[in-house]
Amino acid sequence: MRSSDKSRGRPRIRPLRSVGDKGYTGRRIRNYLHRRGIRLTIPRLSNELRRGS
Repeated sequence: MRSSDKSRGRPRIRPLRSVGDKGYTGRRIRNYLHRRGIRLTIPRLSNELRRGS
């Protein structure tokens, strides 16, 4: 019997896009999603600096 059979169970899928509220605007969360290739839709806080163009 094998304990590390990866073909069992529900296959894990990565979402294409994630939507969050203003509580998830931190740079740490944005960087994490970017590294995993997940696009995000999170509104910025009014006092948060805009980066990029």
